[in-house]
Amino acid sequence: HIRTIPRSAHGTAGKVVEEALELADADEQGVTLMSLQECADVISAVRGYVHNSGHGVSFEDVLLMSAITDRAFASGRRT
Repeated sequence: HIRTIPRSAHGTAGKVVEEALELADADEQGVTLMSLQECADVISAVRGYVHNSGHGVSFEDVLLMSAITDRAFASGRRT
């Protein structure tokens, strides 16, 4: 990576931010393969955060909400 990106522990919100910053850095460099790897890392970081959150939800719950968000973005409405 070109940027200096602060490191965080897996399972924390900071790790999600770290991986998202790494994705943005890879995208800015125009390296498709690195961008795809960072997408996988973002998913792993979100999964770890959900697992450690104590909110009583599963990663599958997050995927369901993601599908609803996709639908809202596609329709142009968030209702």
